[in-house]
Amino acid sequence: MVLSCHRCGQALSEQVAFCAQCGAPQIRFTMPEPEPNPELPAETFSEQPVRVPGISWTRGFFPCFVPAVVCVLVSSLGPLALLSPLFLLAAGFAAVRLYARRTERAPVTSAMGVRLGAVTGLLSFGLQTLMLGIAYLVALASGRNFVAETITDMREMMRSAGPDAARVFQQITATPSAFAAFLFLALLITLIISVVCGLLGGAVSAAWLKRQPGA
Repeated sequence: MVLSCHRCGQALSEQVAFCAQCGAPQIRFTMPEPEPNPELPAETFSEQPVRVPGISWTRGFFPCFVPAVVCVLVSSLGPLALLSPLFLLAAGFAAVRLYARRTERAPVTSAMGVRLGAVTGLLSFGLQTLMLGIAYLVALASGRNFVAETITDMREMMRSAGPDAARVFQQITATPSAFAAFLFLALLITLIISVVCGLLGGAVSAAWLKRQPGA
């Protein structure tokens, strides 16, 4: 293979370092091209999810307890007892609002709102049961038959609802075991309604807080 100068084209021998005609150096070095940096996986650049602290129950119990007390007191005012589900919804809503204020408007997620509302409903049920227990003990201490008085009052309510309802209630209260089963079922249904209404109110309140400016 005939070598030639890269500048003037003069024929050269293999071991000549410079061209005899133009003096151009014939030893040339080629720098290796830099290897491209390997691409980092997409996970490296992905943002880490923001960790939202859970409920601080040292600050969360009071916001749940106060609406529960108000709900029980208002529901015990005669005809207003029929509006108890609405009061439970309002209590769950208020509990989340009070908690957000006590925690200086810390982020309240939907899950936190549900838990706060459920605890509010549970406290409402517990307070109602406690009031029934106190009423029973007071009646027992005064020599009155609390159970018989309660059955009589409920019979009057059923008569106003219709003859069929009165007949069914008469069959339920015919034996002590049937009345005990009825009372247990009534308490269970009341517990479920209290918790469900409370958590729904809490969820609505948490969603409403997210829509507020600066939330």
